[in-house]
Amino acid sequence: MVQSSTATERINTMATRSRIGILEKGGIRHIYAHWDGYPKHNGIILLKHYTNAAKINLLMELGNVSILRPLIGEKHEFDNPNEQWTLAYGRDREETGGKAIKSENETHFIKIADGSFAEYAYLFKEDKWFFCTIGKNNHFIALDEYLSQFPESELYPC
Repeated sequence: MVQSSTATERINTMATRSRIGILEKGGIRHIYAHWDGYPKHNGIILLKHYTNAAKINLLMELGNVSILRPLIGEKHEFDNPNEQWTLAYGRDREETGGKAIKSENETHFIKIADGSFAEYAYLFKEDKWFFCTIGKNNHFIALDEYLSQFPESELYPC
């Protein structure tokens, strides 16, 4: 994938989609993330910046996102975003219908991720991040353990 810094520059590039969720009473609440869903980008951002249920719930309330960033931020221009703020379809492009959805269990969460062409799914449970590669292993593994095998220089600098 070609790396670029703005949403408009990314129009003709391919996305690495993902779903991001949190285990709650009664199921998993989750959102769609369009760009940079691979563990070395979205995974490290989640691991370093979305470290508690309160902040993750704010992300869920934001709804589907174009680009996950270290900060949730405030409303900003979709075509000229603040590079530290998450870029959301509803808040920043005023799209409708992009609210978080609920899955009854991990199997259903993975099925929804697969149906939205996501390559990765991230799940916060037991105060820890887990992820799975959709269509490859379809089971969740600890994100911190997976990322520990890579040098810091290979991870998104957040």
